[in-house]
Amino acid sequence: DGSCTCYASASQGYWTGAHCSECLYGYYDSTCAEECPGGGSNPCSGHGSCLGSVSTTTANCFCTGDWYGGDCNCALNTTSLTNAEIASYDIAYQYHVRNCTSTQCTNNNTGTIHMGVWGFACDKECRGGAATPCSDHGVCSYGRGGSGECQCNQGW
Repeated sequence: DGSCTCYASASQGYWTGAHCSECLYGYYDSTCAEECPGGGSNPCSGHGSCLGSVSTTTANCFCTGDWYGGDCNCALNTTSLTNAEIASYDIAYQYHVRNCTSTQCTNNNTGTIHMGVWGFACDKECRGGAATPCSDHGVCSYGRGGSGECQCNQGW
């Protein structure tokens, strides 16, 4: 029938269109292998539109509603989150980032800095768990710019 089957892999890119000459939504760059912020399978964290194409070397999200941040995963207020979104976080809802311009992960109920979580959305636990980061035998690289890795105390 003359139709193309476009490539759809990390090594060959994610292509679409009648002549497989356009990037599949969620991907951009001349290779169509670069993912939009939020990931190729969930561009802009599902809360915005990704603007990127085969002719661009960068992609940006335009967030909708109460969402903001580079990949639209920050809620202006926690009432913007649905129950499903709350359940999707690795850690309890109370640790969802309240102020996405901050480098710290704060507890929404108390405003205190939580030293057991890390990641842009404060949705990952430090090794040893959020309640006992580094199993209480070291210091976790916590916060939005953290890695979750432990710097162990001497002897551990």
